[in-house]
Amino acid sequence: MMRPGQRNVRLRLCLLVGLLIAAPASAQYTAPGQWHRISELLLGCNDTYLVMDSYIDSVRGLNGAAQVSIIVPSSYIANELRYEFQAAGVNTAAVRYYTCPLDSIWMRDYAPIFTHNASGQVYAVDASYYPDRPNDDSFPYKFARFRGLGYTRLYLYYEGGNFMSDGRGRLFFSNDTYAENSRYSSSTVSYQIRSKCGGTSVTTPTPLIDEGTGHIDMYAKLLSATRCLVADYPAGHRQKARVDAAASRFTALGISVSRAMMATSVDEYGTYANAVYANNVALVPKYSTAQDAAGMSIYTSAGYRAVGVDCRLIIGYGGAIHCISYGVPTVRTATR
Repeated sequence: MMRPGQRNVRLRLCLLVGLLIAAPASAQYTAPGQWHRISELLLGCNDTYLVMDSYIDSVRGLNGAAQVSIIVPSSYIANELRYEFQAAGVNTAAVRYYTCPLDSIWMRDYAPIFTHNASGQVYAVDASYYPDRPNDDSFPYKFARFRGLGYTRLYLYYEGGNFMSDGRGRLFFSNDTYAENSRYSSSTVSYQIRSKCGGTSVTTPTPLIDEGTGHIDMYAKLLSATRCLVADYPAGHRQKARVDAAASRFTALGISVSRAMMATSVDEYGTYANAVYANNVALVPKYSTAQDAAGMSIYTSAGYRAVGVDCRLIIGYGGAIHCISYGVPTVRTATR
């Protein structure tokens, strides 16, 4: 999932005719923590090959805890998914299908970043995405219009897998974001993300070595505003210093850190940080290795009902369950 450089900004003339609720410049926003209650979990499926095992485990494990909205480009894909769910004996009463052109499965990266204002109005923050994936890039605008959400543009190249919020104003992303937007200073990039995504501060650890996405969700996951999972590697591994440095950054902020050893027997980037929350359920990557139980137990100890999701195939393509899903927050509620 190596990414191209900055792309040309899209022209949103339709905003001038009031198709969406525009975000006022003076509004105060908050990006909720991912443990915030959600109205639906978005999945994007232009092809079932990489995601079917993960989808089956996710829908089965959620067991109705949240609506699952699967965005498909055609009725053919929807019918293929229905067939596979039925063959696996999965209850799909909470699954809904919506047709929209897509270019890829990486919903986390091209979906909007969601924020809310003081009155609870949810806004979709739309950043630039791959120039050769125009359908993915236009999805945030279409989704905001479809759901009647507020809408604002972030004029940076930015992917949702590299965004994390504690729900209290602290934002986290790897410093790879600065390289992707190198025509701007790092302070300008940080300011734009803070102002559009509801942050008062940013923390930017260094990404894993040679990991194609550069995303923070491949090695760190907030369990709450005060607890975090950070990946770990054996002593002497080339990634060890990177993840230890990231853990130290969180600890310095007063955040309690739990470490989860990577499932390196399956993939160097076999992470347990790439989990997604859906109304107190944690969908956690699993790889059929000895490390699975320890990875799951961190989420259980944080108060989630942890559900293992088979990510053995998809991890080889640069992601796991967090990368292919996105929870849409409800109006503001209490945070952890």
